[in-house]
Amino acid sequence: MTFSMSTHACLEDLAELEKLRLLACRPANIAAIENLIAKSRQLLEDTKDDFEPVSTLPVQTASTPIVQPVEKSLELSISPRVPSAPIREPIGRAKAKTQTIFITSGYGWTQSDTYVTVYLEISDAHQITLDQCVLDVQPKSVQLDIREHKGANYNFRIARLHGQIDPSQCKIKIKATKIVLFLRKQDFGKEWTDLRLKNTRDMYNQLQRAEEKGDGPTVYGEAIQNMMKTMFSGSEPFAGKPSFKNNLNPFEAPGDNCTNPQACKHK
Repeated sequence: MTFSMSTHACLEDLAELEKLRLLACRPANIAAIENLIAKSRQLLEDTKDDFEPVSTLPVQTASTPIVQPVEKSLELSISPRVPSAPIREPIGRAKAKTQTIFITSGYGWTQSDTYVTVYLEISDAHQITLDQCVLDVQPKSVQLDIREHKGANYNFRIARLHGQIDPSQCKIKIKATKIVLFLRKQDFGKEWTDLRLKNTRDMYNQLQRAEEKGDGPTVYGEAIQNMMKTMFSGSEPFAGKPSFKNNLNPFEAPGDNCTNPQACKHK
């Protein structure tokens, strides 16, 4: 079944008019288009023959809007991303504390009438700068701190010097393998018997070590005498033998057979 050329042309005109009707906005234009649509329908009715036309072209009326087919876009099903656990920061190693080496032995010292000189043996001492050294000098003590030398700190301290020094006249000197401290004496010409001022416990330990070595106490006899002179320099000498007020025996009770005449007087 086919349409004639006039019928087919009327259908195309009617379809275009229907589209224009949907696009029109002004009342005058809408009325003019509807008038043309009515005439086209009438013309189509007049030219229609007895056969039922078969057409795939949809004809829309003015009351029914033309729905344009919408092409569906391909939608991808994307599941929301689950946030992963935050990345932990690497555990940083705590900075290890710098080791402190305490110089308590292995040093030497000499003296003159004006200075006491202390020699501290330190490996690669020539690499040490004065900025790394902190010298604390008091009239009866000295302390030297060396910071960050070959991965370690060094400390030398004498809390009780044998004699008094002048802090303003003390100085330090750095040599290739040692550090030298120059301590100015306050009492010029006074000889120090030791660098440290030793107490009774120190002397006892020194004598005990000497006996263990087999040297005997006579090696340190002079040092002991000097220490005793220092200890008793301000004390008063004995006036004589101690006197007693009576000869009472505190362990004997007075009685008839008392052998102590003085005790019997209190009977």
